[in-house]
Parts: sequence; C-alpha cells; structure tokens
Amino acid sequence: SSSHFKQASASLQLRRGACTARQKHHRVQAMASCLVLVLAVASSLMVLLQGCRSLPQDANCISPDKVGGTDCGTCSKIPECFTCNNGYTAVPGDSWDSGDEACGLLRSYTCKEHSIANSDDSKCVSIFNDCFFGGQDQNITCLDGYTVELIGEPDVNKCPTGTNPQVVVQQFTCLVP
Repeated sequence: SSSHFKQASASLQLRRGACTARQKHHRVQAMASCLVLVLAVASSLMVLLQGCRSLPQDANCISPDKVGGTDCGTCSKIPECFTCNNGYTAVPGDSWDSGDEACGLLRSYTCKEHSIANSDDSKCVSIFNDCFFGGQDQNITCLDGYTVELIGEPDVNKCPTGTNPQVVVQQFTCLVP
C-alpha cells in the first residue's frame, strides 16, 4: 500500500509537471501572439502618422502651397526652390513621403537671415529671375547697376527636385550700387 501511494504520488507529480510545461508553452505562445499584434498595430500607427507630419511655421517662407498661400515645403516632383523673403536664405529640414502621387517627397525648410546688408532680391536676373543658379544656369546678373553677391553655401541645395537631386542649386542676391 505504501508502494501504491508512492507510485500514485510520483504519477501525480509527473502529470503536474506535464501540465505545467503545457501551460508554460501556451503562455509563451499567447505572449508571442500578443507581441506580434502589438508590433502590427504600432507599425500601422506609424504609417498613419507619417502622413500627419507638418511643415514648419515660418513667416519668411514663401514657397507656393496648393491653396494659393505659402508654406515651408517643396515637392520632389514639382520643380520648385526653397524660397524665402528678401534678406533670408533657406535651411533644409526633413523630407518624407507626402502620400500625394503628384508631389512625391515633401521637403521642409525654414529661413534664416543671410546677413548681407543692402540686398534686393527683386533685382536678380537668372533663367527664372529667382536668385537661384546651378547646372546649366550659370548666367546670373542684377538689374539697375546692382552687383551679384553669392550666398556662401555651396553645398546646400536650394532646389532639390527629384528623389535624388544631382545638381546643387545655389542662391545669390543683388547689392545696392
């Protein structure tokens, strides 16, 4: 009878161990499934929030927006430069997928003072009369006897059109004679 008791006790302990191992296995599977679900939800949320990014607010940014106003952003599929009010130059910011097929990458920027005294951007003469030059557009001058002054940032692309712009476009201004 003592031997039957020991066998029954050992059998019960063995079953408990098996049950505990099965329970642990199911808990691990449940936790893994939960983790996968959390990661899937987080990834979806990140994709949704990607479209919720916003452009910087800067009163000196004058790039045209879609509704007839101005903003601090340009589209990679639309030839456009980072434009600022007279006396300012653009500082490139972040880029992200706009979610708009016609726009492509949306590139943000802000404007900073260029510290060139007595400048007047309305006197610029270039292909588009916009104070920008680069690539084939090297013929720059100023109207009314004003003189060209380069804004010394040769590595900063002021007009990054396309997904991987190859031509660095620089900016100039015109100085009072």
